[in-house]
Amino acid sequence: MAASEDSDAQRDDVLGRALGGRLALAEGAHRREYGGDFAVIHGPAERWHLPPDVVDSVLAEPAGWLEAERLSLGSAVSRAAALRKPALARDLAMTSATLFEPRGHLDDWQRTHACVLEACRQGEDVLGRAAMTYSLGSLELFRQRYEAAARLLEEALEMFAEVGSKHGHALALRNLALVDRLAGRFDLALQRYRWWVDYTCLPLGDGSAQLFVKYHW
Repeated sequence: MAASEDSDAQRDDVLGRALGGRLALAEGAHRREYGGDFAVIHGPAERWHLPPDVVDSVLAEPAGWLEAERLSLGSAVSRAAALRKPALARDLAMTSATLFEPRGHLDDWQRTHACVLEACRQGEDVLGRAAMTYSLGSLELFRQRYEAAARLLEEALEMFAEVGSKHGHALALRNLALVDRLAGRFDLALQRYRWWVDYTCLPLGDGSAQLFVKYHW
């Protein structure tokens, strides 16, 4: 019995390392595609990095790599959640969302994040729940379901405040302002944008998010 448990633990450890390697590559592709480490709420999951020359070869075309690995990334998210590694699962899911959104893989976005959200609930990972709720709210915004988006983003905003995540709070506030603007609540949208810029945006150095607000303001 003990030998079997040791074997299972070793198998899970090897799989966790493989998934950590997948996460490191996905994050590298995101940085190369977007010019920085933007709009993703990272956690403490362990990464396993390949040698730089190997990474340069694999990620020579980061957008192409992300598209080719779409199904593999979705599977990696599910495996990490099944291993009860919510921090790893949510980092994989959020990084994968940078592929899902611009290419319209909305079912993948919904499925991976709903899976990780449940894992975070079971693991009492409040930051993970906030991150997944924020991303699902962003998905509803993308689908132009503004009331559903506002509800999820408000929930995420509260959870980010609870755990003291300024970056998460800023991203949720940014998207809530966009929901307000699209719904015709212009005064509230402007107020939220001003809060975002004055209180949270500028100290964080998230250039992608700052450009987003300047474009939509």
